[in-house]
Amino acid sequence: MSGSPINLKYIVENESFIVCPLLTADRFIKYCKERGVKTSEEQLERFEELRLFFPVARVRYPIIKRKVEYLEDGVHYKDLGVLGDDEEWSGDVREEYGGFVFTREYAEAWMEEGLLWEPSS
Repeated sequence: MSGSPINLKYIVENESFIVCPLLTADRFIKYCKERGVKTSEEQLERFEELRLFFPVARVRYPIIKRKVEYLEDGVHYKDLGVLGDDEEWSGDVREEYGGFVFTREYAEAWMEEGLLWEPSS
């Protein structure tokens, strides 16, 4: 790439990920293996520590608290929505990771919140 770093903001604003989707670490390792290049998640992490090779983007999935009401069987539950930050709730709560979809709107919002970033920066 002629020495210039990849710019995640540029990729998002121009929706370049539509033409060339970004790969998860697992998919990247599989892609390499299919082309005769042996690597592992540990090796990729080491390359990053040594500042030799970076992922284009990293995502931090936030934990979302959801209000729930357990049904009589004690296993199944009715989802009553997201528990607001300042909302008081005395019922049961389930925690789950927020879902990320690589669309321009999601990516821009998550970058603004610091949940999506360029590891090389």
